Parts: sequence; C-alpha cells; structure tokens
Amino acid sequence: MAKDGDMRKATARRLIVSAAGKTQMLSPGAKAAYAYDPRTGRELWKVQHSDFSVAPRPLFDRGLAFLVTGLTKSELLAVKTDDKGT
Repeated sequence: MAKDGDMRKATARRLIVSAAGKTQMLSPGAKAAYAYDPRTGRELWKVQHSDFSVAPRPLFDRGLAFLVTGLTKSELLAVKTDDKGT
C-alpha cells in the first residue's frame, strides 16, 4: 500500500445488506471493493479496480452491489454478491 501513497484514498460509507443467504458489509475502497461478514470480519469477496478516491456509497438491489470505482477513471461496477464477487 505504501508504494501508491496518495493514491490509496477512500472515504465511502459502508452498506450492510442481506445477500446470498448472509449478512454482508459492502466496503468500497481505493484499488478494490470488499464484502465482509460484519460479525466476524471475514472477507467474503473482493473486486479489484485501478482507481482511487472512492466516495459514493454502494447501492444494492436484486443480488447486485453497484459500486463506483473512483475519481480519475470512474466506472460503475455491478457485482454479484455471491461468495465470488463476480
């Protein structure tokens, strides 16, 4: 992480959802977005991207997490909230 320095910023709020039969905390961040089990902290899935300065809160509908990747090359990702994060 240190090698990217200022390119590791993210201030997005997390979102708790019920998906794939379990509670998940969706956590967008610089370089990746994650889902965690909020009770144990175990990582359920991760989706990598190349941007930083993530600010928008994720959205969730019909089993998909909608995530904005960041500032310089913003993309909207729709991620299945299964154990794979595909």
